[in-house]
Amino acid sequence: MEMNRSLIEEIVYFLLETAQSFVLALVIFIAAYYLLGRPHIISGSSMDPSFADTEFIITQKVSYYLHQPQRGDVVVFKWPPNPNYEYIKRIIALPGETIRIEGGGVFINSQKLNEPYLDPRTYTAGNMAFEAGKDYKIPPNQYLVMGDNRQKSSDSREWGLVPRKNFIGKVFFRYWPLTHIGFIKHYSF
Repeated sequence: MEMNRSLIEEIVYFLLETAQSFVLALVIFIAAYYLLGRPHIISGSSMDPSFADTEFIITQKVSYYLHQPQRGDVVVFKWPPNPNYEYIKRIIALPGETIRIEGGGVFINSQKLNEPYLDPRTYTAGNMAFEAGKDYKIPPNQYLVMGDNRQKSSDSREWGLVPRKNFIGKVFFRYWPLTHIGFIKHYSF
């Protein structure tokens, strides 16, 4: 009788230890997923040549708890017309700035934006939300984003600005394909 009780106690102890380890691992995973970083898969060609279709990336959220998003950051966000969709784009204009698209280029506060991540032949055209040749002031907590492949990008020029609250995170690491694995270069302006 003593042996059976001891065996039952050991089994119960083992099950409790296993459950505790599982719950702890789950809590750590959920905390990391929602607070630190999250995997994404690139879908489409709007960020060519910087990111290609089917590449795997990780976005991190920590830096935006510490400071505001910056021009040049590549971000994943909930698409304003339908938050069920997530997009990846580059931040071009910040709150309080004046933007103008003209002659194939982007002007921020009357200064032409140097965009070294673009193919040199890229022509940036205006669209419905941001017509070429007009000045637009970016309101507080709003950001203008564009894809690096401007001719094939559905971005702020088409559907408007992205509210800060829609940002999921800043892209910081590419882990597939293995030939392009590494940290993502961000440009400061």
